[in-house]
Amino acid sequence: MRIGIVVDSACDLPQEFIAEHNIVLLPITVRIGEAVLADHRDEQATLSFLHA
Repeated sequence: MRIGIVVDSACDLPQEFIAEHNIVLLPITVRIGEAVLADHRDEQATLSFLHA
């Protein structure tokens, strides 16, 4: 039997755990005003978006 685990980018799992267990990460969309960012758990991209 095969089991698949899919989580969204707001999950509270360490990146190392996600990679080690081949967990599929689905991005969530962050919208502030007219600006939209697909959050892929890239901390720098998210911070840049929030500060812009």
